[in-house]
Amino acid sequence: MVKMSSSITTTLDKDVFALVFYSEDENRGPYVSYITPCTTANHNSDVALEYIDWQWAFCVRTFFVNQNLYEFHRKSNDSDWEIKLIDEVESGKTASCINTEGIHVYFLEDETGNGWTYHKAYDGEEYTKTPLGQPGDFAKVTELCAVSRWFDEPRLFGLSDGYLKEFQYNESRTHIVGTPITTARSGLSSLSASIEQDRRNSPETIRLTYFPDDQDILGTYVWTQAEGWKPGPQIV
Repeated sequence: MVKMSSSITTTLDKDVFALVFYSEDENRGPYVSYITPCTTANHNSDVALEYIDWQWAFCVRTFFVNQNLYEFHRKSNDSDWEIKLIDEVESGKTASCINTEGIHVYFLEDETGNGWTYHKAYDGEEYTKTPLGQPGDFAKVTELCAVSRWFDEPRLFGLSDGYLKEFQYNESRTHIVGTPITTARSGLSSLSASIEQDRRNSPETIRLTYFPDDQDILGTYVWTQAEGWKPGPQIV
């Protein structure tokens, strides 16, 4: 079982920070990785993070520091981490993924339940911000993650009204609606998604992982084109 956490480390004058990942694998032992320290101001606050999205060595992640939404990524396992301010935002939830069209970042406002998408090409400098659904479509969402296969649209998942759901546009593409996958009335945390597929566009497998609030396990749900959503293994 792999457990992963992240933290912000700062200097005493709070001018430099580094985002540090701690990952412990029972088969390989603990290890620590980090990004190059970056300069900012007034960032020593609660930080919202979500899991890395890996696709063919390209990595992207988003996080908050004092009402700022940041993105950092690297283009290969050997390249340096790069960090970029995406937008000044209020508190909320964030998710990100990549596909052939570039980098996709999703942000849900806690207070209003409004959703936003930020998109840019891999070689782009600035993100394009557009509304995601209609105001209030995400009013009760408390967890969020995203994943995309290389040649298709991203898929969004989250916790809402006691259910783990997939969020998609309705047929008229006016509102975002949530389709229940399974009950999660006790709540959950650390929701993340991964996808298994090669470049030849073969049938994919999507795995959702999370920690149920009422159990000391790692829960999983698995989607395939042949069977749809099915419970996956639980790791104690």
